[in-house]
Amino acid sequence: MGFLDIFKKKPHIDLISLQNDLRILNDCANLIESTSTPSVFFERFDLYYEKLALLADAQQRKLIKVDGDNLVKKYSEMNADKAKIEAINAFIDRYWCSTCEKADTLKTEKGKTNCFQKFIDTMKSYNNQIPNQCIEHYTYLYDNAPHTFQKERSKIPSDQIDDMQRKEASEAYKNKVYKKYYSTYHEKPYISQDRELNTNWIDDTDNWFKMTGQALWIQPSMMTRYPDGLLPGHIYMLYWLNKHRNKRIPAYFEYKYGIDFCKEKELLIRNGYLENDKPTSKGLKAIEDHYEIIEEQHPTPAHRNDHSQPVPTLVSSNRIIPTDIPEGTNSVPREDKAIIDLEFENINNLVAFAIKLSGLRIRLNINTEELSYGEGKTYYDFHPSPPSGRPATYPLPLPSARGESNHIIPDRERFGEINYLENGSIGSARLIFWNKKNGYVIHLGMVEKELSVKKVEINKDSKWVPLYKC
Repeated sequence: MGFLDIFKKKPHIDLISLQNDLRILNDCANLIESTSTPSVFFERFDLYYEKLALLADAQQRKLIKVDGDNLVKKYSEMNADKAKIEAINAFIDRYWCSTCEKADTLKTEKGKTNCFQKFIDTMKSYNNQIPNQCIEHYTYLYDNAPHTFQKERSKIPSDQIDDMQRKEASEAYKNKVYKKYYSTYHEKPYISQDRELNTNWIDDTDNWFKMTGQALWIQPSMMTRYPDGLLPGHIYMLYWLNKHRNKRIPAYFEYKYGIDFCKEKELLIRNGYLENDKPTSKGLKAIEDHYEIIEEQHPTPAHRNDHSQPVPTLVSSNRIIPTDIPEGTNSVPREDKAIIDLEFENINNLVAFAIKLSGLRIRLNINTEELSYGEGKTYYDFHPSPPSGRPATYPLPLPSARGESNHIIPDRERFGEINYLENGSIGSARLIFWNKKNGYVIHLGMVEKELSVKKVEINKDSKWVPLYKC
């Protein structure tokens, strides 16, 4: 019996058998939510619906009394096409991840290719049993998702990322996100293919909320239209376009405002808010009418330039960027760690200066003995020239992090990135500190040709609020 059929037979009622059926039902439920083996999933899927139909029928006829879930209601919910599609697509995701993980362990390209061919062939063998939406989902993953378990977004060309941010995610992924975070929203936010295929956004969002209590998903106010029909994201689009031309579209239009920039830009043009990529008088009036959105994104800092405060004197590390360093991710050589120690002494002096400028009463610093060296923690990421072909302003970034795990520890965490200029000196840095669930970001950059503090932010109510700005 295919799992899209309902149980049609009139069962012979035996209470001992029914008790065994209930045990089988629970075993099946656990397996179909966890297995990544197709034969196990589909066999148990059929059996789950068979036993659920039988037990629901028995409960409806008042032949049994069941503690906990109402099985009649459960069967009605689970027997709906939407519930079945979600369950099958969740399995497909697990099977795909399992395939990618296995392929990563294989040494030859032929072995990897055969691994993915087995995935697509196996799924095709179930085509006559599964809905078209599920066929579309596994085909979409095979054709579009990276054929690797590792999410190495930093290694994907920026033009490819930009293109994937302009494409919608699959229906399966969008529905998963909507059900988890936006089920009560009248208007659903835009979800890109980049988010689906190149990030672990759902896991990262859940971990962040668990650890900090702060929501990374879009707030309801951002998806609520004004009386004039515009969304907050439209207002910030008009403001952004009024300031910039021919600049790469920031990802925050998706992650903060929930809109597809290109699609919504066409809407603004059609309705007379934009012309030649600049706001019309109608567009400028919309910005003025809803300026609170701009103020929220660019709040006035409590402190500004204080030229009476002398910038700390920094000691040169005499760093030289080797000409033979391979492009991409590189381990930090043992001999460079003494240089990094000295550089962080300078950075800690600037961090103390930043705290003073922003009026904070807290001690923040980075202890280099706590840094974890290696990919994903503290390493070199050499990129001498961007896709444009021009020399990079910062050819050598140094992402840095402490701790033993890949998750943020809000009680005490330090991480960020240092960016070196071509001559080996530090040109900028972004330093992130978490102390007892309080977040701070210190931005360093060139001020009058010297490395100094450019901005200090604090996290309040899930928002980054500037305390100081140069």
